[in-house]
Amino acid sequence: MPNRLIRDEMLESESILSLPVEARWFYVTILLSADDIGLFEATSFKLARRADIRRESGESMLQMLADSDLIRLYEINGKRYGFIPRFRQRLQIKRSKYPAPPKSLILDDVDATNKINDLANKKTDVQPLSTDVQQNISVIQPSEPEPEVEKKEKSTTRGTRLPADATLSPEYRDFCQKTRPDLNPDYVFDTFRDYWISQAGSKGVRADWFATWRNWIRRQNASSTVSNLKKPNFSVGI
Repeated sequence: MPNRLIRDEMLESESILSLPVEARWFYVTILLSADDIGLFEATSFKLARRADIRRESGESMLQMLADSDLIRLYEINGKRYGFIPRFRQRLQIKRSKYPAPPKSLILDDVDATNKINDLANKKTDVQPLSTDVQQNISVIQPSEPEPEVEKKEKSTTRGTRLPADATLSPEYRDFCQKTRPDLNPDYVFDTFRDYWISQAGSKGVRADWFATWRNWIRRQNASSTVSNLKKPNFSVGI
């Protein structure tokens, strides 16, 4: 038997609550016996046996459920079947075990109509509803897939070490001159390079060296000015 969703709204449904307790269980048995569309073989004897109720009660309960519009009965080639309106199962629809009901029987059930048409588009044994019936239904659109949860891409950015032979690039020089015109770019870069290539292990690894350079420039004191080139500056860091 396929898995089915039994909703808690059954506990508040007037149609269901008005039934005898035995008929409610009979209805649950039908829900669990139906195929992916909501169709089932309406054989009262078999359904009563599954529900573990008196066999002679099956026929009257089928009619009771039909009178409450909880099921709709129809016949194909002398055999009786049933359709559960408002079935609304959100599981993946794979197949239909039983012949589709007359179009007039599901005219008000958009979900069932969509499922029958979807299965027909997948080249199954189910025949699609005719165009004239589709025009009488307010919305006949393929079922929209459940929205997928957006997955965050795992960051693949890895840091690098500053090359021992790194030189002052025009971009680095330009930033230094515009941000700290009081500094000597060549002197500051020599200090910057010597500091970082001397760092061992992961302490000398950075993901963005230009960003590191910008922070280095902003934190420099006046010891690296143009007029004071001989005085080393060991007090700065990132």
